[in-house]
Amino acid sequence: MFVNFSVRKSFIKILLERRIPQILGSYFIAGTSLIFFIQYLVDKYQFSSHYPTLALFGLISIIPSVIILAYFHGAPGKDEWTKMEKIGIPVNILFIAVVLVVGDLTDNTKETKEPLDSYYLHFTSTENYIDSLYQYNQKLNLLPFIVDSINTPISSIEDTMLYNIKSDCFSYLNQQFQNKDTEIFFNFKESHTSIMDNFPFVTVPDSTYADPWPLYPIKQLSQILNVDEDKIPKVFMQILIYKTKNYNTGNEKLFKKVFWKIKRIGQLTHSNAQFYDNNESGYKKLIKDLNKELLEAIDRMRFSKNPFHYWVGEIEEILPNDKINIKLYESNSIKNNLLLDAETMYSMTVDGQRDEDDHHNVVGINELLDDIQLGITYIEKNKSTVPDSLFEEIYELKQDFTDFEKLLDSLIQNDIHAPGWNWLSEPFYTVKVIEVFGDYAVGKLHTKNKPWAKIKVGHKLRMHK
Repeated sequence: MFVNFSVRKSFIKILLERRIPQILGSYFIAGTSLIFFIQYLVDKYQFSSHYPTLALFGLISIIPSVIILAYFHGAPGKDEWTKMEKIGIPVNILFIAVVLVVGDLTDNTKETKEPLDSYYLHFTSTENYIDSLYQYNQKLNLLPFIVDSINTPISSIEDTMLYNIKSDCFSYLNQQFQNKDTEIFFNFKESHTSIMDNFPFVTVPDSTYADPWPLYPIKQLSQILNVDEDKIPKVFMQILIYKTKNYNTGNEKLFKKVFWKIKRIGQLTHSNAQFYDNNESGYKKLIKDLNKELLEAIDRMRFSKNPFHYWVGEIEEILPNDKINIKLYESNSIKNNLLLDAETMYSMTVDGQRDEDDHHNVVGINELLDDIQLGITYIEKNKSTVPDSLFEEIYELKQDFTDFEKLLDSLIQNDIHAPGWNWLSEPFYTVKVIEVFGDYAVGKLHTKNKPWAKIKVGHKLRMHK
């Protein structure tokens, strides 16, 4: 017992003499400071998020070399390099280098995303979807005005009209994307149409559904294109075209609505339905708008960092005098003096969530209620000065607040969390770009679309329309 204590005491004395505890303590303090500094760079200047982890790994992994150096060179005086140092330190460094290189390659492999360069466009006016259009229009207003099976019924358009619309879009899109390494498939064959028309109609979030969105049509596309499942188009687009007739007025309308889903993401989105008079002029306008919509959607998906929107960045910090710091999604993607519109995306959630695939925040119903309340409060405080046209908006704002408050209660009571069902706000205000610094830019408030608009961290920015 006495011998062991003496040996231990002697060993501790040697460590102290060689100043190993002091060196390790200084090393840990310096290493911790370095990690905090790297984390600051990540948060402030959007350095890669895995840098702090790599730094921590490196600092811990190099400890054997630090201990060896401290043990043989920590004591005062000149020391010769030993065999242990000459072998141990290079082996330690080589081990770290190998792990970092392999880890970085693995990480890059995970982050690599194939370009969205192949699309299948399913044009349809099938009767299979008509009941679903009635049903889900009642739930979330998929169509901009009320349709019902009695007074304003929906019906399929003629096969000839659908074929002509499809043919026009096929010619236009293939001309636009010629020699651009983009494949676009259409359901011209009857065998394609009969299979795809039986693919489930898109549904809306509902607590009665385990999976409220239909799966990507992997098997169907593999079957009709006769290719392996990993070779099918990467984006599936459904173009619904129908007509309605108001029996009270006799007016007939054509309408279109476009849905699309990306295979690798699984998220489905859609555009607002648009209505046209069922005559030659309305038909031509439908063709023109549909071509433009499909072109913009495909072009955006081919190149955008996030294929569901046009955002170039978001507000990261609010500065004095209505200035803001902007985090850009792509380096130097904007220029000085450009105007950017600020908006946000609301989701069918209570408080929103962060999309880990593209690192964007999507806000929930609570924030929507807060945005509506800003307008109500402003108008009520300025009743005597606001113009009549603006004062009348308070009734619509209050009704919206009541409706979304009920929706919020339903989400909570039914435990619904469906961030995939989302919609954009109207632009809140416009920002003028002052200066661009690589991944960041500085802007200043230019105009407000509504006098109560409030600059918020997280608001998304897109090119001014």
